[in-house]
Amino acid sequence: MSFYDTLREVEDLANNQSPSETDVQRALNLFKSPVAEKYFFVRVNSINWIELLANESVFRRPPGMIHNEDRSLSFQYWMQSAALVRLAKANPSAIAKVASRIPKTKNPRVNDHLMDIAALLRSKRDVRYLLPHVLNYAGQQYHVSASAFSDVIERWTNIGAVGAAFRVARSILRFRRGRAPKLPKMTQAEKKYLHTSRREPAPRIPDWEFKQIIDRAVRKLADVEPEKTLHFLMAAIDEYLRISGRGSGDYSDLWCPSLDSGTGLHQAINSVVRATVICFENLVSNKTKFRAADALLRQRDGLIFNRIRWHVYTRFPKILRQAITKNIFEFVPQFKARLYPT
Repeated sequence: MSFYDTLREVEDLANNQSPSETDVQRALNLFKSPVAEKYFFVRVNSINWIELLANESVFRRPPGMIHNEDRSLSFQYWMQSAALVRLAKANPSAIAKVASRIPKTKNPRVNDHLMDIAALLRSKRDVRYLLPHVLNYAGQQYHVSASAFSDVIERWTNIGAVGAAFRVARSILRFRRGRAPKLPKMTQAEKKYLHTSRREPAPRIPDWEFKQIIDRAVRKLADVEPEKTLHFLMAAIDEYLRISGRGSGDYSDLWCPSLDSGTGLHQAINSVVRATVICFENLVSNKTKFRAADALLRQRDGLIFNRIRWHVYTRFPKILRQAITKNIFEFVPQFKARLYPT
């Protein structure tokens, strides 16, 4: 059989919407040719084929990363996962079950396809099939586009899978100790200084993608669960302060000069602070929840948390008057105790 005859047979099989067991075995035999296998998954458009091939472990061997001689990495494209994304637009539930059989991988191209499938789900019951893959991708070093997490968090929030959406947000929106800059021809003293000096905490993904997830996905979570989102955002600020080692005198007026814009030299943490302000504001209409959130902010160790509180107070005159009165009554006994020690 010539090469073109093989491709013609592959095309006929792929166009068959109701394949038999004989067709499946014939396809598996043709898949011994990588070209024939790739061509089949370019053409296939039937969920029946996908389910039958999944039973034959066709989706159990995703390609890994290639380490090149020049120490660079190549991420192989997998036609099987690309076919799943295409078919998931019409059959997301069935495709999600098939995708759950794919082993976890470090290949960002495969993981990106799995993210696309996760963002197409229509039922929160199907989230359990993709959640392990999404969390696995969140923990990986390489991403094709980390902004795909925005799509997943937004979609899962919309279909009611809020708990899973929070798990994804917590996994991807993390800070780590920043890397020291690489300078040419450094002296030993310069190397020692860079090793011991504080490095600005950095997100695990690029700043602009981090900000996009905050602005789109986390804001969506804040509309649905403002209290839970506020806890999550305050924990992110705590992590930033802990890694930076600044303590209560956090110099936030330098790294976050404006609480309104969400922009500054350190875009990632500025976007977190801005989202925290919005979450706190969203609770103003509910006195009980607002007071609980206010108490949480007061308990936090860091100037930035006081700045967030007073920034929101100033937007609501009644709350501002109450806060000033409360602070006066708290301050007077402390002042008397210092002035007239027993």
